[in-house]
Amino acid sequence: MDVKFGTYNFLNGGLDDGDDTRLIRQLRRLARHQVTAWAFQECSWWDVNGSLEIAEELLGMRGYLARSTRSPGGNVAVFVRANDRIKVVGTRHEGMGHDEKAPFWHAVAVVHVDVPGFGPLRFGSGHLAPTSAELRAKEAEHIGHIAVRDGGPFTIGIDGNGYALNEPERDVEGMHPGKVRRKSDIKAALFLAEYMTDTGEYLGDTTPTVGHTRNDKLAYRCDRVHTTLPATTIVSHQVITADAPDNEDGPDSDHVEAITTFRLDTGD
Repeated sequence: MDVKFGTYNFLNGGLDDGDDTRLIRQLRRLARHQVTAWAFQECSWWDVNGSLEIAEELLGMRGYLARSTRSPGGNVAVFVRANDRIKVVGTRHEGMGHDEKAPFWHAVAVVHVDVPGFGPLRFGSGHLAPTSAELRAKEAEHIGHIAVRDGGPFTIGIDGNGYALNEPERDVEGMHPGKVRRKSDIKAALFLAEYMTDTGEYLGDTTPTVGHTRNDKLAYRCDRVHTTLPATTIVSHQVITADAPDNEDGPDSDHVEAITTFRLDTGD
């Protein structure tokens, strides 16, 4: 059984001064991938403005949103395409502003599912701190603890806000050295690697997921899929580049989606 898991950051919830034209365009594009589960970041105000329901309808999936500790602009979500092969059995989100000990700048959404013939799985979505490498490292360590606790193998999509391990040399000419220092710090990636496999790194895909917009372009592999599933289950990894955006005015986000396919032995 193949399970497709993707991660994507909408940029301000896909909204522009309350206009959801960009969001709808993004969702229609994402729907074409027909993934099993999505990890979404910057689901801004989706819990109060109806965007969650719009996303569920256009994707044909159920969404499980974790509210950001900081602001509704940082909400994260996991969407699951439930059917007779994938059954959602619960959630256990982290952060969400109600746990003072939680280290998360935003939150981590965690959804528990059951796959008949295989067993339990967990899907997650996280958005690490945008400016502090030290806080990202703490967040990564805590995600590592989530990864190994009971509940079945864990797969999470993150906006890592910093370099992946083995990031190729990137063009930093003209960029502020402080930004380069913060983004090139790999402590968070190292801590995640103690517990999980970075599917893009495992398959040798170093395609950047950011850096295609704005003037201070720093291209690197910001958006990643990490998993505790055996590496032998990882079939493919693809970054959907912004070379041919649906929007004639340019890309709809400062991120592009990354999708990993896993092959699970369900006894079929």
